Amino acid sequence: MPGVPFKAIPARADLAHIESGSEPPPDVVRALTVPSTSSYVGRSTEDAGIDQYEESVTISVPASSASVGVFFRKELPAATWSIQFDGRANGAFELIGQRNGSDGYQWRVAIVISSVDPTLSPALAGSGQSPTSSVVMTLYQVGDAS
Repeated sequence: MPGVPFKAIPARADLAHIESGSEPPPDVVRALTVPSTSSYVGRSTEDAGIDQYEESVTISVPASSASVGVFFRKELPAATWSIQFDGRANGAFELIGQRNGSDGYQWRVAIVISSVDPTLSPALAGSGQSPTSSVVMTLYQVGDAS
């Protein structure tokens, strides 16, 4: 996509770590991409409440948080996510997108992008001293879309 600093690849492999049964629905998973240079770091379960899905994956991207932010700011709307929030929260870039899922629920993705200091976090940054970003992508249901 023009203006995007990275090639986009499907996020499916990363999101497979948090898939449970039919959640998130396949159309929501297909609507998410990650930079081709990213690598999976881990997952966490947030538990939004009874019968509501909320889980996160963390990826590492060997680039500045500003560049990674440009990527997601272009990719989310291109994949029919409506941007609900685009700004800073707790010193990190944060984007929140929303779309209807095929399961009748509205889904949100919250993407929090933080800069990683390579001297403090060599496991995320690798052996070089180039900028690295940590991206936490959280998917959650927000209600009935019908």
